[in-house]
This record gives sequence, structure tokens and C-alpha cells, in this order.
Amino acid sequence: HQESIPERSVVVTIDDGYLSNFTLAFPILKEYAIPATIFIATDFVDKKEFLWIDRVEYALRMTQKQNLRLMVDNEERQYPLVDISQKKAADEDIKAGLKRLSLQKRNVICEKIEHQLEIKLTIQSEHIEMYAPLEWPQISEMIHSGLITIGSHGSSHTIATSFAENDFRADLQKSRERIKAMTRTRCELFSYPNGGAGDFNHWTKKIVLEQGFECALTTMIGTNHPMSDVYELRRLNIHNEGDLAGFIRTLSSAWRFIRKLKHASLPGNQS
Repeated sequence: HQESIPERSVVVTIDDGYLSNFTLAFPILKEYAIPATIFIATDFVDKKEFLWIDRVEYALRMTQKQNLRLMVDNEERQYPLVDISQKKAADEDIKAGLKRLSLQKRNVICEKIEHQLEIKLTIQSEHIEMYAPLEWPQISEMIHSGLITIGSHGSSHTIATSFAENDFRADLQKSRERIKAMTRTRCELFSYPNGGAGDFNHWTKKIVLEQGFECALTTMIGTNHPMSDVYELRRLNIHNEGDLAGFIRTLSSAWRFIRKLKHASLPGNQS
């Protein structure tokens, strides 16, 4: 049985499983009775294994060191870290270089960064609140509100296509079974870590289907329609640094009009 989708429908989704989902987002969702799905990386919640992107960002942000030297794929990279802009540039470049590595290789490099910069993100660190994960009792409270559904974001928050097929299957199954055991609810929704082009493909979609998930979300920008591939659903991103006007533009699909104007202005795209 298929139900029609009302026009101008919006689905609220949040990735990763940060504590702020409970302390900041949940009170607002309750106030306005807005349902949402939170996709959690279960190792993040279970083991307090901080997301690698946060480990890199925190080490760069908090270090007193003024430079960093790294070997990534046999290439030496040197980063000056004298001011905020240099730290931000280093953060972006390092994350771009590490995100497609295997979990093991990435962890080794993260540890080298933390060792060189003499900063490591732990549960006792300063400013931990912005990096901390949800706790299972908080997750249960949100579920019991009737507003929040919990989906899988994998176990280790590793890009699906960087796994061997069997390893991705194991990571996905581990996450799904853990969510079901801890929440006593079904886990039928999945969100690809990173979720951009190249982060999923035909075999990742096949595994997501065979594991019993009803859909999979990407971070590819766009909206969905009744004929969309449910294992490659698009989303509209709400940026941390955005304002209310930007939020309205995004939800009103003005972004599509602006993108068309930009595309039309490029050389070779004139009609």
C-alpha cells in the first residue's frame, strides 16, 4: 500500500547524534510539535569515540603549536597554524584528505595530529559540550515523546564506499542491532556518513536494502518526489552560520532559482 505525499512536505533530519540534539533541538521540536529523525553513529554514543572530524578540529583549534607536518598517502603536508584563518584552512584540507581513508588509516593519522599538537579530545576536555554525544537515556526520552525517530548513521561514521563490502555490511548491521536493542524500537532508516557523490553506490544501496532499511539519505542537495530512489534521497542543508533569511530561502526552494541564475551566468551556458 502506498500513500500519497502531501505537497510542500518537509522532513526534519539530524545526523551524527550530538548532545545538542537533546539540549538545543529537542526543546524546540517539542514546543512546536515537529517530528524529526536523528541518525546516530552508535560507536559515538556507546563508546564516546569522538568523531574523527571533531578530533581534528579540536586539536587544531586548541593547540598552542604554530605548525603541523603530516604524511598523507606518501605526501608530506605542512600547515602553518599561527592564526584562526590558517587553522581553518588546515582543518578543511586535512578533512578532505582523510575522509576517504579506511577507519584504521584515519585513526592513525588523527593520533599523529593529536600527538604533534599535544591536544586530544576526551570526555574531560574543555568546551566538550559542542562535541559530546547523546546518552541512551536521552535518546529514550526523545523517542517516548512520540516526535523523534532514531535511524542509523553506521557504527564508526566511516564513508560506506571506503569499506570492503562485507565490512560495510558488518558496520551497518552492528549499528542497526544496537539501536534496536537499546531503544526497543525498529530501526528502518539510514543516513550515509558524509553522504556526497561517491560516498554511496550500487552495492552500498543493495546492502542497505538487504539489511532491512526502508530508505537511505544522502547529503546531495535537492528535493524528492514520489518517483525518487528511496535509497538515494536528497536533502536541503541548513548551515550552522545561516540566518533566518537563508533558512526561508532554502525551504522556499529559492536556492533552485539562484542556482539556475549562477549556472546561466557561467561562460558557455548562454543560450
